[in-house]
Amino acid sequence: MRNVVFLIMALVVLSGCGAKEADISEETHTENAEQAVVVADDSQENEEDEYGEEETVESEDGEQQGGFLPDHWNYFGYEDEWNGESVQDFTNQDYDNDGITDRVYREQGVDMGFCHYRIEMGNGIVIDMDKDVYGTGFPHVKGADINGDGENEIIFSLTYDTSTDMRSFGDMEIYEKHGNSYEKAKLPFEESEEGCEQTIPVRYEAVHEMNENLIKVSVDGYETLVPINTYQWDNLSYSGYDCEMNCTVWDNYIFDHNGEEKLVCKIRLFDKWSWYGLFAVLGYENGEYKVDEWWRVNDEFGDITGDSPWELYSYRLCRKELETENGIYIVELWLDKGIYGNIEEFGAGGGIYEENYIGQYYLAVTNENGEVLSKRELEQDFEDGGKMNFPGSFEIVVADYNQDGCPDFTIGSYLSSTANLYALYTVWDDGKIGLLGKDIPNSSPSDFSIAFETRADKSFCGSIYDNTVGEDRTVVYVWEDTQKKYVESE
Repeated sequence: MRNVVFLIMALVVLSGCGAKEADISEETHTENAEQAVVVADDSQENEEDEYGEEETVESEDGEQQGGFLPDHWNYFGYEDEWNGESVQDFTNQDYDNDGITDRVYREQGVDMGFCHYRIEMGNGIVIDMDKDVYGTGFPHVKGADINGDGENEIIFSLTYDTSTDMRSFGDMEIYEKHGNSYEKAKLPFEESEEGCEQTIPVRYEAVHEMNENLIKVSVDGYETLVPINTYQWDNLSYSGYDCEMNCTVWDNYIFDHNGEEKLVCKIRLFDKWSWYGLFAVLGYENGEYKVDEWWRVNDEFGDITGDSPWELYSYRLCRKELETENGIYIVELWLDKGIYGNIEEFGAGGGIYEENYIGQYYLAVTNENGEVLSKRELEQDFEDGGKMNFPGSFEIVVADYNQDGCPDFTIGSYLSSTANLYALYTVWDDGKIGLLGKDIPNSSPSDFSIAFETRADKSFCGSIYDNTVGEDRTVVYVWEDTQKKYVESE
């Protein structure tokens, strides 16, 4: 049932490649905000303060409401007086670092469903937000010197924690101190006309090469290839990505970079089912904020401290149909769990390629109906099996070495700059995977499945470079019928 829901939601999001997502987001956003105001209108009591009316929501017994975030939708007043779980986030705060407590005030906005915020500094300076924002957002305020001028900038943001797709929404503003007042800063994003949502256009383009499931993501001059697990690619329409979307900065945090404070802005990629994201690290140059770095992120809810390779799981690297006496069997090579990256990330060296799929692999055999008949972990056949690396999809080469009518094939792994090390497998009549030989070196470092030269007596030949004579020498492997495996000929 969950897979059906995933499929329906993905098709809705991807129709129009982003346009539909924007329509749905705005409608849901506004609907939640209007619900909050309807409740608030029936329960508000007003109380004068020096800036106007302080409005709080009271329950039937006269107690101020708190608890979960929806209750915050109905609250108007100082955030450090709200009787909710996050009141401590606003208590005894000193955002400008002058030793005096600063406070955040929330009031009803001009239009239904909106509210207005101001930050009252203990020294008398007031930051009055230039726009109303949706009432369903939850406020966050940070103080940090992110432009290096010696004064704390004030970062105001809203997250929409109660939304079913919270990473599609977000508001953010930065205020810089100039003399005895604060001015709103221009950010390297596009700000919405309604609220202070910050977005940036992201271009998606599915890459269709062999069996590789990759999407090229381009943003602000930065490009990265993102691997998509096989289920999402096959069933959630990821293979059809070819569009541009305006992606929202949905959250942020402060990062200490060699003694300098940096603001890191979180941007989600793809749809609500994706954990992938890009974090924009803001810098400041010639009086303007700009994106200094883009960090790839595998879990957007964490606060990371640097770029990392894309994590990957349940990824089918190779697929080959086999004709047998019992019908069609399909053998597949799967990356169970690992990482993906290019040579620039991992650094040139033995076993590193232009593209790298590194991790734990297994072979699987299915019938035409998709029923799994057998599996075999490669780590039991290769010394580096727990961390094997392939440069991408490749053709699984099939032969019948021992002439028993069952299809045989090889899988190879890096051994040296001049050779790979191979294991020889077979698929028995019942679909079970068998091992016919392993630790078979061959001078074919660029090939990860090969056909050895066969002989009439069921033996086959390989070749390996011999340093003592400075040339390849032939190695013969003979079939031991009693042991059902190949051994090197003496």
